[in-house]
Amino acid sequence: VLVGGLVQVLIQFPFLRKASLQLHPRPPFLTHETRQILLLMLPAIVGAAAYQISVLVNTILASLLERGAVSWLFFADRVSQLPIGIFTVSLGSVLLPALSRSAARADDASFGRDTVNSLRFTSFIMLPLAGYLFVFSEPIVITLFQRGNFSETDARMTALALQAISIGIWGVACNYLCMRCFLAHKNTLMPMILGCLNVSLTLLLALFMMGPIDAPASSIALALKALQDSIYSLHAGMNLGHVGLALSSGISSTIMFPIAVAALRARRLFDYSLQPFLVTSGKTVVATGIVMTCAFQLGHFFNNLLLSLVFNSFVSLTIFLLTAKILKLNELEETIAMVLRKYKGGQTSH
Repeated sequence: VLVGGLVQVLIQFPFLRKASLQLHPRPPFLTHETRQILLLMLPAIVGAAAYQISVLVNTILASLLERGAVSWLFFADRVSQLPIGIFTVSLGSVLLPALSRSAARADDASFGRDTVNSLRFTSFIMLPLAGYLFVFSEPIVITLFQRGNFSETDARMTALALQAISIGIWGVACNYLCMRCFLAHKNTLMPMILGCLNVSLTLLLALFMMGPIDAPASSIALALKALQDSIYSLHAGMNLGHVGLALSSGISSTIMFPIAVAALRARRLFDYSLQPFLVTSGKTVVATGIVMTCAFQLGHFFNNLLLSLVFNSFVSLTIFLLTAKILKLNELEETIAMVLRKYKGGQTSH
């Protein structure tokens, strides 16, 4: 991890030099601008870390469940982070400078349009990916992990956790992009407040859904049990074990997404119609539902599980693209047009 982080930094220097951006430390090191950045960073870190803090909270709660629960949640979270890390984080990194430029120019139309376009493509990508992880959770987990001391039971329990997490990754992605809208306006206090609400809601949902805590003699466990007893005094809880913990963070982020949008509107930071996003989301839900229904019917056409997974994934992708074409999802046409432009541009420059 340390080497990977170091390489991630060093690999940028040739590209910075190519862009005529030379980085040399020079005094004064703590300028007025640097102080401003540090002041903005501190609350922004809390807001940005909300999902990871929720995962940490769930890990603590999982340690109070049956043996293996911590590992099942960890492995499932690693798989779910792949689409979030590749698509959502990349999109957020590209989106933030564009939103910051629009905010600096007070160009509300561009700001709103870029935000809605990002949310549209988030739905177009993350909803089918969530459906894919839900349907193929077990073969994915078996292929990646089942060997050695990782038993069939471990694979089944991890797959259940992955299904639960997949239900909420769309909400996690959308909520992440909304936080970028606040940061573009240099508002880092609201992401911190919303992040704290997110973590609190995750904790309450987790305690409600995980089942009764058999607390050992530790102050943290006793405090969590007391809080759970207070929740149960209001309403009888559920007993989903580690699956309930996996559900809690995704459900919390999904609930926080419309709250974040409402906060953006209340502060007049976002005043743009969400209709394109809602239309895309609705059509993508229909397309994803059709693909999931078909995918559940697919069997194993090869003796090798990996080959079957690859083949079924290809069939599911084909069905989704055909369904998206029939439903006239604009995002599909826009993606194809963008790829063709890139290809033609590359051919021309070559």
